[in-house]
Amino acid sequence: MNEKTQPKDNYKNRYRLAAVLRNLYAEVVTCDAPDEVFLEIAEAAEAFVTKLENYPRRVRVIADKLEDEIRIIDNRINYGDLIHFSPVSGLANPIAPPLIIFKEDDNTIGAFVTFSGAYEGGPGLVHGGAIAAAFDELLGITQSLSGMGGMTGILKIRYRNPCPLQTELYMKGRIHQIVDRRIVARGRLHHGDVLVADGEATFIVLDTDEFRGKCAEQG
Repeated sequence: MNEKTQPKDNYKNRYRLAAVLRNLYAEVVTCDAPDEVFLEIAEAAEAFVTKLENYPRRVRVIADKLEDEIRIIDNRINYGDLIHFSPVSGLANPIAPPLIIFKEDDNTIGAFVTFSGAYEGGPGLVHGGAIAAAFDELLGITQSLSGMGGMTGILKIRYRNPCPLQTELYMKGRIHQIVDRRIVARGRLHHGDVLVADGEATFIVLDTDEFRGKCAEQG
């Protein structure tokens, strides 16, 4: 791992804060404390939000080349700043479960994820929208194995079995085909030996200028 792929020093504390907030979110959803307890915590949290609002906004960095955008840190793989800030896999993003993505081999991307009670849909089960987001992230990284990169055009999810909360799940993605400017990737989500869901995504390949043109201005 070279200097370019190492997290900034202050990210360690961001990771810690995000982890604490993940636990807080789950407690807000699952804890049955008296309402005055939540008032006390809300007032404390509001003070922290006010403090952070006084600082400059982070600017999203986009690399000039795909090979510079992809990062592997301690076997985790993700795109650029998303390694830290993705709402699905970013360790510095408190709303991320987070999905821990890694490269299994030259043709396969794997991931582990455990959804807390903050992601509950049906009783004791993961919300289907959270599963869809996990597939979008996994397959979005999978497409990078082609040496190209595009934006999600179509995402299809087939839900096979209920997905339990508080349980480690395993995902795997592979490139299915590449046709012109379209990359099709397929993946599966398992709970042990049980197939929970499978997904397919079609990504539209963009050159750097096209991609930048479609992104919102930062700063």
